Amino acid sequence: MAESTLTAGLARAGIMLLDSDLSLEPELAHVLRGCVGVHFSRVRYPGTVTAESLADALCHLEESATLLAPIHPSVLIYACTSGSFMGGVEGNRAIEQRIRALLGVECVTASSAVVQALNRVGSSRIALVSPYSTEVTEALVQFLNASGIEVMRTALLFGDELVDDVTLQSVTPGEVLEAALPLMGADIDGLLVSCTGIRIIAELPALETELSVPVVSSNAAICRILLDHAGVEVSGFGQLLDGATARGGNSGEESY
Repeated sequence: MAESTLTAGLARAGIMLLDSDLSLEPELAHVLRGCVGVHFSRVRYPGTVTAESLADALCHLEESATLLAPIHPSVLIYACTSGSFMGGVEGNRAIEQRIRALLGVECVTASSAVVQALNRVGSSRIALVSPYSTEVTEALVQFLNASGIEVMRTALLFGDELVDDVTLQSVTPGEVLEAALPLMGADIDGLLVSCTGIRIIAELPALETELSVPVVSSNAAICRILLDHAGVEVSGFGQLLDGATARGGNSGEESY
């Protein structure tokens, strides 16, 4: 089959995301605006963020990756932050190695993307806004600490209540700001808002103005990986993503 003129010549990325994710696709479309060829495959998932459900999703990872093989991606991303950090640094690395061995292409997890993003903006002593339970949040803190990033203070958006993914993805930028403000202080040099389900990319500049620190979201971190891989830049989305105007892509409709 001939390649579409809409995607010909673009860097081609494969994204494996949970079957309940409502947020990543529109956020990538909003930022990338056709300058990167992005193709998606879903991962079967029970729908609530627990250690057990995240482990279950990993059992279906190869199935999802194999569905992307026919497009010959040059990079694959497992776009689940909690699903990649729950096993710690070694578990995260093992996920990337599994997919790399399966398809023979680079694989980056959302958790690896987050660490790279925080390093890029110079944030090593951070505040964390988490939509997860205490158990899952503690695993994230341990992962970040082991990756050289010190988590100084944390806010749980839902306390220790276990919520379904639709509820989790209803979090607004205003709620993120409200949770983050009490965490700020002279010892904080960045904010991480974890989870690909939280949709705040369009509000990152406003959040950074209010908080006076770089703000990294999981989806922004994934965007940064894709932009670097394609060698293109965008502007207007905060310190992590700011650069020159997107080039080499379709400047009209937000499609990919």
